[in-house]
Amino acid sequence: MKRTFILLLLIQSSFQLSAQVIIHTDSIASNEQPGTTICYNNSGMMYGNSITDRYTVYFNSDTIFLGVKTGGIWTKKVAYLGSNIILATTAVNQDTIWICWKEGTYIKTRYSTDNGTSWQMVYNVSTPGGVSAPSIYAASNGKIHFVWYNETATDTTIMHTVYAGGAFLGSPNTLSSVGYKATWPSVTAIGDTVLCCWKETHGTPKSYFTSSFNGGITWSGPASTNGPNTAKDPNVAYAYDNNTNTHYTYLVYDGTNKIYLQRSTDFGTSWTSSDVVSNAAKRSQFAKVVCNNTGFVGISWEHRTVMSLMDDTKKDVGFCYSTSWGDSASFSHDSLAYTYNPFGSPLTQINKIDENNFYLSWVTNDTVNSDLLLYERWIEIGGSSGITEQNQIGSLVYPNPANDFIHVTNANWLIPMDLKIFNLQGQEIIKLQITSADMKIDVRFLENGIYFLYDGVCVKKIMIHH
Repeated sequence: MKRTFILLLLIQSSFQLSAQVIIHTDSIASNEQPGTTICYNNSGMMYGNSITDRYTVYFNSDTIFLGVKTGGIWTKKVAYLGSNIILATTAVNQDTIWICWKEGTYIKTRYSTDNGTSWQMVYNVSTPGGVSAPSIYAASNGKIHFVWYNETATDTTIMHTVYAGGAFLGSPNTLSSVGYKATWPSVTAIGDTVLCCWKETHGTPKSYFTSSFNGGITWSGPASTNGPNTAKDPNVAYAYDNNTNTHYTYLVYDGTNKIYLQRSTDFGTSWTSSDVVSNAAKRSQFAKVVCNNTGFVGISWEHRTVMSLMDDTKKDVGFCYSTSWGDSASFSHDSLAYTYNPFGSPLTQINKIDENNFYLSWVTNDTVNSDLLLYERWIEIGGSSGITEQNQIGSLVYPNPANDFIHVTNANWLIPMDLKIFNLQGQEIIKLQITSADMKIDVRFLENGIYFLYDGVCVKKIMIHH
């Protein structure tokens, strides 16, 4: 297990400073056999009540596992045994843990009220057919919302149903228009307000959205968000600004190897134009968005360096965030989430635990040791501003103060990775790729003053004095 370092940074692309975003180093949540995997962008795989008490779901073809962290220790429990299992996901409502998955011709679900020790009966969420891509959300009012797509010989349509009070409430609703091959839905809910998005194919893919204000009984007509014609695999999240009485709906998706964000303040009646939030120089896919009610918006995705979607060894973690409600140009780009793992880091997902705690998660297939590693990275939201250094063991930086050159040494670096120096305003002044355990950096052009050096694992304060 790696030692824990803490980075306290907020560096937005507009160089505005706001609440602290604290990005901890990655750690291993589970060590599994090859063939184990997690779901990715359209639904959740981790929930909980705190950073020390939470749950994660992962699966292979015949078993769904529930990772349970209690008192800071991870244990693994078997949530379901079956066959041909894919796309297992989870949601949590107070002390009830729900899992949902595709198995054969059904979308199925079950729940546990005792931390996954015992499980209730299995429910068939869907009728039998060509079903896929389940997404589940547990609303604060106790209603559990399920969406998926149903495939026929000529079309695919988005379906929704809701479970409340011990039963499913009526037959599933069809949310999408007939004839446009709708796929990959995502759902969220705030009380009886339910929001859903998906991809439709109208010659080229488009992102579509609908809402319900009576708990999913009736829905608005599906409408395009007017994003780019390449939009696919969308994901939705919701936040409320109590100070301005503003309801924010966030929609992210990928298209043309970029990650896009759109925002609505009227529950999807109108949308902002689509902003690119990923590094346009890298191929990106499978976006997921989370947020809180104080302005933080986090977006995760996969980066890949080759055209093939199947080569997981060439994939890495992508992540950016805003602390100003997702305003245009307020997102950091590629903010310090990269793992640079030689085995690859696919299936990236950002997960919300509570208003101040989020986790990036991904898998790594260690082919040398024949292990499948489930990684996580804690992202903590603080209340103060600026850039702060933690007094943690990390890189050796000398001399400090420096005049012309500084040496940065760390035998624990996972090479290659980026080394960056920021000024007090949060502007990136220097960016270098770390290629050895001892780096020499020319600082003769820097003005006298205080700077912050980030070496991929921790922040160090440095002084320049010529």
